[in-house]
Parts: sequence; C-alpha cells; structure tokens
Amino acid sequence: MAIVVIINFTIGILLVGLALYRGREVEQKQITWLSYLSLGVPILLFMIMYLTPTSATGVLLVGLPIGTFVSLICSIVALFKKDEKKLIPSVGLFLTLILTSVITMFGIFLFTPLAP
Repeated sequence: MAIVVIINFTIGILLVGLALYRGREVEQKQITWLSYLSLGVPILLFMIMYLTPTSATGVLLVGLPIGTFVSLICSIVALFKKDEKKLIPSVGLFLTLILTSVITMFGIFLFTPLAP
C-alpha cells in the first residue's frame, strides 16, 4: 500500500518541477480563481470524507472520485499556466494526490474479498 503513496508523490513532485521549469521566464505572476479552486476542492473533499455519517456512504462512493478528478484537473491546469503562481496549486495537487491514494486503497479493499 505504501507503494501507491510513493508513486503518487513522485508523480506530484515531477509535475511541480516541470511546471516550475516551464514558467520560469515569466516575471509578472498572479493568483487566479483556478488556484483557489484547486486548493478549495480537496479541502472540501477531506471535510466531506471525515464529517459524513456512515449512513450516507453513497455520497462518498460517487462524490469523492468525481471531486478528486476535478481537483486533479484544476491543479494541473493551474500549474501549467505560465503566468500563475505555483504555490497554491502545488499544495492543492499534493492534497489531491493524498485523496487519490486513499481512494485507491479503498478501492483495493472494496474489491478484494480477503482481509489484508
């Protein structure tokens, strides 16, 4: 299970490094709504994941993968905009990768009939 987390964080570090290398020549950088969205969606998903009662697991089974995918797309798009500051989308990307690891492990345990 640790290999899933290691692979996700390696991919994240490589994406952030590539985005920083790509946008290094732009001097006037700004923070847009896409940066805040890429950080806000994973925080909202973590709150939903831990505050949702066990009777509403359907929300988690549908909402978490869709929200994680949306957050991943927003983070990657915000990272690869040349005139965007990279700190907020980087934090959003790493939170999204943590969510991706949790969903992957949950999916493995859901479809594996034997206990780990």
